[in-house]
Amino acid sequence: MVKFRWFYNTDKETEWLNHMAEQGWAMTEFCFGFYRFERCEPGEYIYQTDVAEKLFGVSEDYRQFVEETGAEIVCLWGFWVILRRKAEAGSFQMYTDVESTIGYYTKIKNLFGTVETIEAAGLLSGIYGAVMGYTRFGWVLALVAGLLLLPFLWQTVHLKRILKELANRREETVTAPGEGAHIHMLWKRIVIVASLFGAPVLYAVLHELGHCIAVWLCGGTVTSYYPFGIRDHVIPHMSYQGITDSFSHGLVDIFGSIIPLAATIVVLLFWKGSKKHALLNICVGIISGIFLISTLAWIVEPIGRLMNRFDPHSDVSKFLDTTGLHPAVVMFCALLIFGLTLFLFIKRRSRFLLGFVDRKFAVRFLIFLVTACFMEMLLLYFGKVGADTILAEGNIEYAITGSKDSIVQAEYEILVEEPGEYVGYAEWKLNREGAVAGMALMGGDESYLGCTANWVQAEFYPVYLDSGSYTLYFYFLTCEEDWLEYCEITGTDASNLSDYTWEPDIPAAVTGKYRILRNVQ
Repeated sequence: MVKFRWFYNTDKETEWLNHMAEQGWAMTEFCFGFYRFERCEPGEYIYQTDVAEKLFGVSEDYRQFVEETGAEIVCLWGFWVILRRKAEAGSFQMYTDVESTIGYYTKIKNLFGTVETIEAAGLLSGIYGAVMGYTRFGWVLALVAGLLLLPFLWQTVHLKRILKELANRREETVTAPGEGAHIHMLWKRIVIVASLFGAPVLYAVLHELGHCIAVWLCGGTVTSYYPFGIRDHVIPHMSYQGITDSFSHGLVDIFGSIIPLAATIVVLLFWKGSKKHALLNICVGIISGIFLISTLAWIVEPIGRLMNRFDPHSDVSKFLDTTGLHPAVVMFCALLIFGLTLFLFIKRRSRFLLGFVDRKFAVRFLIFLVTACFMEMLLLYFGKVGADTILAEGNIEYAITGSKDSIVQAEYEILVEEPGEYVGYAEWKLNREGAVAGMALMGGDESYLGCTANWVQAEFYPVYLDSGSYTLYFYFLTCEEDWLEYCEITGTDASNLSDYTWEPDIPAAVTGKYRILRNVQ
């Protein structure tokens, strides 16, 4: 007979197996919740569960100990061991004293803690991937991980109650905590929760401020600063103008992450801890840890870039596009910086009163990071589009003379094989005021993407393209006659010329880049 059961509580599992044995069914095999039973004499066996020392294995000493008790190992599954012994040999309990029982439940709690770490990483990765627009599958991942996490958390609470009762029996806790201790614990939990929610907000402020600082250092002008987002643009962002060279653009892209990381390093080096306000130490420690984790984006996204799956509008992608650095180089440098900062964080943990940052915590933190990185790579791979789904991309480099006949018109035939939503991104600049660059994707007489400006850094709204042939046009104009000709060709409104000062006799040059890709969200 085969029955399916899924237990989080090993005591209930043991009780159920013994109940089945009393009815004449002896459990012989287990796999993913499926228990196989064979007929036996009612009450012939007594079952017990235990925790193995290693995955799918036990030591020879353990096997010898089991044999000496007259029991046998029925099966090994993961870290769980199911044993049984003939009922005629008497009662069967693996742990009879308080000390060994505490060790048994502690091992189960530690295993559950590791599983909770993995599921928490999946939950946070799914939420992050969904919010950042990797894929809607992120919400599904978050929901599944959250539902799996809840029963483990419930059982962890149950295990803590058992361990507390056992500790009381061992007379380790002689006195109960007073009212002051309960109030302090309440405030501690409030501070931890507030820090976890407040850290992302503070990070967004510093991140966008970092972009602004880079713009000011490079002589540009910040035109908008929205660290909390706005109604039509939820994600925090800023915009700027007046920067033309690639080096400056690269600084702007990377400074958003440098400023929070620099703040973290300064805190780790110089924060001595507050003697009067102990809760402040915990708050600073948690915020520093979250700022440190944010550095992982510079490790995960280059990996996605190597897999041809990436967010083309993220700071990391823009930095790679602007500087031309190989993703592996950026990933290696970020990994080195992250490792050194993590080492410094663990060394200085006592200053933040983070007593839980011990060896066990360090292992779980590493598991959390590895799982989060793996989940983000999956979200990138199945969510964001990359080189294999790019419809068209390239650099824009044209020289324009000053004569009336100098209108430059470049066109490229694009074949759409897979119908669906497509998005476009364009960035260009001209070296003199008054000249204008234009871009339009045309299908027959209809324009699907189009913009015209003397400087632009824009993302187009998604448009639906049927399969077929399209033409991508680029126009580069230096005088009003060129503008009117452009409007006549594309059907653009020719009435608004207030932003442009036309000087037809002065040459110009335009540089930039563009990309049109499939929107799979």
